[in-house]
Amino acid sequence: MQSLGKFLERIKNSLDISSLNKEGVQAELRRITQVLVDVKDIDIKKDVLWIKTNPTRMTEIKLNEEKILEAASRVLNQRISKISFK
Repeated sequence: MQSLGKFLERIKNSLDISSLNKEGVQAELRRITQVLVDVKDIDIKKDVLWIKTNPTRMTEIKLNEEKILEAASRVLNQRISKISFK
């Protein structure tokens, strides 16, 4: 029964629009910075992209902030004006 629950959770997550948006942002982050951030560590609230990561990855993201903002805005079809860290 537990495996059925996991299967249904995967289906739910794959159909969730915010999850798809987060995966798109994750892919752009990886393309631009070569940094892999877990989807669960990415949040989008209004026009702010929130990322939970370690200081080393944070520095790499800050160095490429403008490119990431442009790419995230394109992927999400909304203007992202800021990246904040948790």
